[in-house]
Amino acid sequence: MVLMLSVCSFASTPIDTLALERSDSGNKYVKIHTQPPYDLYSSYGVPWNNSVPWGTMVDNRDGQVYRTVTIGSQTWMAQNLNYAPNSIPGQKIPRCYLGTLLNCAVCGAQYAWTTAMNIDSTDTARFVDTVKNRGICPEGWHIPTVTEYRTLMANTGNDSATAGVRLKAKRGWRSLPTGSQFKNGTDEYGFRLLGCGLVNTTPGAAYLYNSMEFVSYIHLASQSSARSPYYMYAGYSYDHFALDTVDSKQTRMFPVRCVKD
Repeated sequence: MVLMLSVCSFASTPIDTLALERSDSGNKYVKIHTQPPYDLYSSYGVPWNNSVPWGTMVDNRDGQVYRTVTIGSQTWMAQNLNYAPNSIPGQKIPRCYLGTLLNCAVCGAQYAWTTAMNIDSTDTARFVDTVKNRGICPEGWHIPTVTEYRTLMANTGNDSATAGVRLKAKRGWRSLPTGSQFKNGTDEYGFRLLGCGLVNTTPGAAYLYNSMEFVSYIHLASQSSARSPYYMYAGYSYDHFALDTVDSKQTRMFPVRCVKD
C-alpha cells in the first residue's frame, strides 16, 4: 500500500514528491518526481502575516519543516501536519484531499481520530485533558486538548464567537456573491487557519471529500463522557471558532495541528 505525501518547504527550491511504501519488511519513502518550486500557500494567493514573528520546527521523522507561532503561553504549528505514521492494526491510512498531493502539501493530511492519536481503533481508553497525548505529532509536541483550545481562545480575544475572524487566513475561504457571506479572516495572530475540509468515510465505501474552502476541522485529544472525540472548527460564513464532538473515531478524517509540550 502506498500513501502519497509531499515534503513541505518555504524555500524556492524544487520539492520532491514522495510515496510512503509499506511492506512486510518495513516502511520507506520512495521519490516519485520533483515538482516545480513554489511557496506553499502564498503562491495560491494566501499570504503569511509577516508582522508575526514566526518560528520553525523540523520533524526529525521525515525532515519536513513547519512554521510555528507563539500565542500567549502556547506555541502552535502554523500549518497542518503532513506526516505518514507507521501502520497500527485497525487504523485508517491518512488521505490527501481528493487524493491530490498538492492538497497534502497545502492543507496537511486528513486523519481519522484513532490515527491522529496513534492508537488501535478498538482502544477503549478515554483520553482526558490532564494528560498530554503525543499521538502522531513530532517529539516534543502533542495533540491539543479542550483545555488548550480554551487557552487559545483566552489568548486571542476571549470570545469563541468571533475568534474565527482573528484566526482564519486572509484568503482561501470561499467567496459567495453576497458580501455578507465572504468570510476570510484577519489572521491577526498568525494561526493561518484554512478551510481544508474533511474526508468522510464509511466501511467498504469510497472516500468522500467534503467542504474544501468552506470549513476547517482540527482534531483534539479530549473525549466527552460518551467517549466522543472533540474537535475545533471554523466555517466560511461564520465568525466563530468553536467546539463540537464527532460521532465516529474512524469515519470522519480531519487535519491535525500540534501544540508544543
